[in-house]
Amino acid sequence: MKVGNLPNLLPLFAGAGMKSRAEAKIGEGGFTLLEILIVTILFSILLSILISFFLFSANIYEKCLEVLDLQQNVRIAADFIIRDLRYADTLQIISDQEIKYRLPGETALYTIKQKGEEIVILINKVENKIAYSIDNLVMSWDAYNKTLSFEIVGNENGSCFAVRSAVRLLNLR
Repeated sequence: MKVGNLPNLLPLFAGAGMKSRAEAKIGEGGFTLLEILIVTILFSILLSILISFFLFSANIYEKCLEVLDLQQNVRIAADFIIRDLRYADTLQIISDQEIKYRLPGETALYTIKQKGEEIVILINKVENKIAYSIDNLVMSWDAYNKTLSFEIVGNENGSCFAVRSAVRLLNLR
């Protein structure tokens, strides 16, 4: 049988074990190259969406950890100042960023100040770091109420966090 002017060559190959898709029996079927290619492309698109979602989530997680670290750092500094100064019996205001004090029954002289981007405490001139990533430490003294007010502002990678507090010195002479 001829199709147009060309002879039908299918019978020549049929004897060689080749069957048309319509003649294939159940269990002998497979996937065509086009079907495999489409599935591979769809799988690649799905995988790239999942990877980008994972990378986005990891980036957000790291930024949240940085903000949390900054907040904890500023709060620790504020808690330290409050806890240490509450029972101080002497206080000397050096500047709005530096104070010196003594605790009852101790001979050690304590100094809290901002040094660069850190808040440090000096105990008899031995320096210990309290907090880092600090933009500003401002302290003010109210002699009438024996209260030291302060503000600590921390900044890290564009995240800013501030704490304002006050402490009344109970043992001040």
